Amino acid sequence: MQTSCQHNQHFMTTAYITHPDCLKHDMGAGHPECPERLAAVNHQMRASGVIDHLATFEAPLAHPDFLKRVHRAEYVDSIFEHAPARGYAGWAAFFADLLMAAPGVGPALN
Repeated sequence: MQTSCQHNQHFMTTAYITHPDCLKHDMGAGHPECPERLAAVNHQMRASGVIDHLATFEAPLAHPDFLKRVHRAEYVDSIFEHAPARGYAGWAAFFADLLMAAPGVGPALN
């Protein structure tokens, strides 16, 4: 007797979506979200051959209207309004647990 899993064997490929700008996301010393960690993950996926089994894509730039499909418009607008200006060398705090590092929204849109 075949189970439904045996009868309908469909295989899906896992996508790995990233962008070079993701390496610009730096939240400061000691923070786990750092360019070195992402570079290490990318390196290990290539060295181990895992990347060969994934569908890899470069993340497209997200338009604010796309973000508003999944977040309140006021929230998205606030992020853009309070983002660090070009050349700013620090962080902008939105909430106690939400910081944005320079270069601002750029890396977050990919």
